[in-house]
Amino acid sequence: MSELQIKLIDYGNSMSHWEPGTARPMLAQPQNSRAPEVFMGISFDQKSDVWSMGCLISQLYLGKAIFTHQSGASQNEKQQSQFEYMVSTMNATIPEEMIEMSRHGRRCQLNLDFLKNRQENNNQDLLMNLMREDTDLPLFEFLKFVLIFNPTQRPSFEEVLNHEFLTNF
Repeated sequence: MSELQIKLIDYGNSMSHWEPGTARPMLAQPQNSRAPEVFMGISFDQKSDVWSMGCLISQLYLGKAIFTHQSGASQNEKQQSQFEYMVSTMNATIPEEMIEMSRHGRRCQLNLDFLKNRQENNNQDLLMNLMREDTDLPLFEFLKFVLIFNPTQRPSFEEVLNHEFLTNF
């Protein structure tokens, strides 16, 4: 099995990562696998693709997208619903710096006011509720490793490749 190689070449809405001094694209990443920083309209890099990869792997397991909008008629309402669902499912605490960058960047179309009154659930592992069998625990530990809201704390692809879920594959 050590010869196994998997290459994902396009997550959808493929683009080169933004270089300072060039126009930023308006659309990055498909909505169902969009990283929090992309939703929030703040700068993003390859770590946003780590998030997308985690979404794609979870979709292979679940047979459906892990994060989808729960309501909404307009595109903005659907994005708002999906972002709130992501925060809830991951029981995420969004760093104040990310919220401030989002508010001052003028690219975010989300209403982040819901974060003010949000109470974290005592269950830190709401993601684990999606697990079907105990034997799936290594996969879900891997998903918890890559689906981290704060991109500065999210692993790089190099770190992902060294995670025991992949090294024991």
